[in-house]
Amino acid sequence: MALKYIHHGLEVTHSEALRLREGTAQRALSSRRLLLVLDLDHTLLNSTRFSDLTPEQTAALEAQLQAQPADAPMLYRLPHMHMWTRLRPGVRQFLAAAHELFDLHVYTMGDSGYAAGMAALLDPDGTLFRGRVASSRDAGPAGVKDLDVLLGADEVVLVLDDTSAVWPRHKGNLVQIDRYVYFPACGAKFGLG
Repeated sequence: MALKYIHHGLEVTHSEALRLREGTAQRALSSRRLLLVLDLDHTLLNSTRFSDLTPEQTAALEAQLQAQPADAPMLYRLPHMHMWTRLRPGVRQFLAAAHELFDLHVYTMGDSGYAAGMAALLDPDGTLFRGRVASSRDAGPAGVKDLDVLLGADEVVLVLDDTSAVWPRHKGNLVQIDRYVYFPACGAKFGLG
């Protein structure tokens, strides 16, 4: 079993993965800190590519970017990724409160660079996720997310995601939340105005 999100090239046998999963469950139960697995796109934030915006939309976003408070940004222009990202309202407060109760993990179908970049926006000092960020390269076949990748035993994991179809084996762990859409091009993909 490949565990690339922990360390590039790390692989363990199935029996070792089971042993690690049992250890994770025991630590979670004894510390009374369960695992909370969080999706990124349309759950904690919304991103769109520069190319998906009209010049008028870009100008409006630039104005919003300049007007937002510097100490609490919610909108980001990311030239190195050619995209804009908007955090879901209240996400920083939610993550701070959730961190008191859970060990936080990110699991996104985005690529590893995107996953790391978005995790850094949400957790600039690295204290919330502590490197526990899985991406599409860690997913199973056909874009399926699985708790095996996170070494999480079902009984100690809660998942927040806007899409249930990516969790076919773990629907009992999933709390499907309302999709967060900020950018018009993203809304169009879901048939929203």
